[in-house]
Amino acid sequence: MSDETKNQDEPKASIPNPLEIFGEMYRETLKQSAAQWEETARSPLFMALMANNVEQTMQLQRQMQEMVATAVRALNLPSKEDFLALSEKIDRLAAQLAALDARLGGAAAGEKSGEAKKRRKDGKKKM
Repeated sequence: MSDETKNQDEPKASIPNPLEIFGEMYRETLKQSAAQWEETARSPLFMALMANNVEQTMQLQRQMQEMVATAVRALNLPSKEDFLALSEKIDRLAAQLAALDARLGGAAAGEKSGEAKKRRKDGKKKM
């Protein structure tokens, strides 16, 4: 038998697909990473460090707000609280004006209709 016929009779060794190998390695890495992160996240030390980090961040934020408020006062600029108070006053004034307009609206409407009747009779507006 020649080498060619011999090679044809033997089963060929399958060549592994690199994409399949990479995909399997990727899935395994994700699985191991997830397990490691799960263990780390449940660690009391990690939780304490995270709580400390959050507390320090909040403290820094409070300090920054105080510094900005001090600078705003020093520059004699209105603060957020000033704008909110002003907005509330404007809302109250708008409500008072609407109530006043509603009370005067009836009298004003009566005046206007009376003036219109006089104009029609006289042909001109009476002053």
